[in-house]
Amino acid sequence: MAVAPPRGPAFPDAAPRPHGGGASKCREDARTTLVEPVRVFVATALQVIEGGLDLVKQVAATVAERAPEQAERLAAATDAAVAALGAFTRDLWRWLETASDHFALGEDDFNFRLHYEHVLRDTAPELWRYGLHLKEEVEADLAARARRLDGRGRWHDVVNRLRAEHPTEGTLVDAYAREMTRARDFVVQRGLAPLPEAPLDVVPTPAFMRPVIPFAAYDSPGAYSTDRTGWFYVTVPDARLPAEQRERILRDHCRFELAATALHEGYPGHHLQLVHAQAQPSHVRKNIWTPLTVEGWALYCEDMMGEEGFYASEEELLFQRVHLLWRAMRILLDVGLHTRGMTFHQAVRGPRERRGRSAPLLRGARLPAVLRGRPARAAQAA
Repeated sequence: MAVAPPRGPAFPDAAPRPHGGGASKCREDARTTLVEPVRVFVATALQVIEGGLDLVKQVAATVAERAPEQAERLAAATDAAVAALGAFTRDLWRWLETASDHFALGEDDFNFRLHYEHVLRDTAPELWRYGLHLKEEVEADLAARARRLDGRGRWHDVVNRLRAEHPTEGTLVDAYAREMTRARDFVVQRGLAPLPEAPLDVVPTPAFMRPVIPFAAYDSPGAYSTDRTGWFYVTVPDARLPAEQRERILRDHCRFELAATALHEGYPGHHLQLVHAQAQPSHVRKNIWTPLTVEGWALYCEDMMGEEGFYASEEELLFQRVHLLWRAMRILLDVGLHTRGMTFHQAVRGPRERRGRSAPLLRGARLPAVLRGRPARAAQAA
């Protein structure tokens, strides 16, 4: 189902017009092209499609209020989309039974991507050694910071204790929004970077995106979009989950780590950089990027904002390094998943600071050699 008004000056107030068939065609294309689908990807698709059904119904209800004259066509298009998604769900369950567990790219193809997509001379073994060194260096720094905060405890214990301090489910989105505003105001007051006219909205993560955004994520405006609004999604725990599980999710939104997340994703991090790129006349600059520059910039910003005095406490500085450790681990996971025989479940069952973080690991399996860019700048930042 798609809903779109005609565009152009001749149609300033055109109402949306539903048309069906797109979902059915996508399903047929998938059935035709998918060969030996990967089990973990199929399982994730089953989670996403549940939220997708909710999205179709929500969009239909919203548009029906705006264009009641299209109600009959909209209902037909909605029914067709729901039926197609239902049929695709049955396909997914069937594919799950025979799906492959092999997703690894292999060292040769991994190195090819490093060279031709990211212009890196590094190879997988070199990245593995780099990741081990960075992990060791950051863990030593975390231990020193933890001793300053609590002379008796290990850094894992200090972090675990501090995670008990977090926003409630009802205040979570607002807590991130306040930190985004604080980061933006700090950049303006210090004159650190010019801010374009491009708002950043902090909103709850839509249901269909929750399986791949377990915590929070930034979504930039399109390269040619006239609306320059960026979106920062915050995944609020599902009210249907048991109280213990909701609390476990909220602990990953500790109030001391919101500052680093806000500046990394918003100001002066991803949002600021990407809306500046979108404003460039060059089609290349609008469309082509690598995590080496995007994540590299955001990691640089984390350290630079610390030097400028943005972090409000030693606890916030501690969690900024916890985030850096997670990114160091992602180097090892990226290389391990694709070149060293590491399984998805082995990665999920790893050290406590990444335990349960299956969605970022899924991105590592899906997008080989992409996570490498996340800590590329961290070698200097650490």
